[in-house]
Amino acid sequence: MTPIKVAFILGDGYSGSTLLDLILGSHSRMTGLGEIDAESFDAFIGQDQLCTCLFRARECHFWAKVLLRLRETTGGEAVRLGGTNGDAGGVTRRTVELFRAVRHVSGAEILVDSSKLFERAHALAESSLVEPKVVHLVRDGRGVAFSHLKRGESFEQAVFHWLKKNAEVQDWLKTEKAPDHILIKYEDLCARPAETARRVCEFLGAEWEPQMMRFGQRVHHNVRGNTMRFLIKDSAVKLDEAWKEKLRAEDISLFEELAGTAARQFGYP
Repeated sequence: MTPIKVAFILGDGYSGSTLLDLILGSHSRMTGLGEIDAESFDAFIGQDQLCTCLFRARECHFWAKVLLRLRETTGGEAVRLGGTNGDAGGVTRRTVELFRAVRHVSGAEILVDSSKLFERAHALAESSLVEPKVVHLVRDGRGVAFSHLKRGESFEQAVFHWLKKNAEVQDWLKTEKAPDHILIKYEDLCARPAETARRVCEFLGAEWEPQMMRFGQRVHHNVRGNTMRFLIKDSAVKLDEAWKEKLRAEDISLFEELAGTAARQFGYP
């Protein structure tokens, strides 16, 4: 079967992946899926969570059609991506089946997946059933760690997580089997959204469309992601650099000690 073209947005959380997903999903040839990894999708359907369209999963016409298509093509009654331990191959197969159903229902040529799970993207890319296009989205690690800090989480652990998530993507993209990829910075996405969207469209082989920047006027069906997806009617894009004013000097010093070298590789002073 024809491989499914999937734009995998990879990197760490709190880096603008939901925003980029919504912008790309507003393209006539693309559909944004949000964080549609196995655990998130199973919870979305099983717990009847809220879709980005503001209907519950079981009431959303889009996902109802996708699930119906899945039952027609697989013969399965229950729809579940996850599996037991050691069932990684089954998870990959079921995910591809879901992607096919989404492509059929939406008519989109490119699916956008902002799950940000490296191992999952790697397994799907290796399956030969998916044509992967990796968008490595990176944000200044101090901003990411500050987002964790605001939620009562450990600043130090957040820095280590930022290092790990970006390093595993970089290591993959340096190999001979690396998929097509592009590096996008959160700060550029927010400061110059249209220009950045053009770059990503060119990378994905799709012509930039002006309506992408009116993403708040489109109905989206993303699974999970930043709650900002429910508050996008004005299509506003705002750069969040509150960390520059609010981070303590000792936190800045700790980040420099742990991740200064890695940050400078991405162009962060």
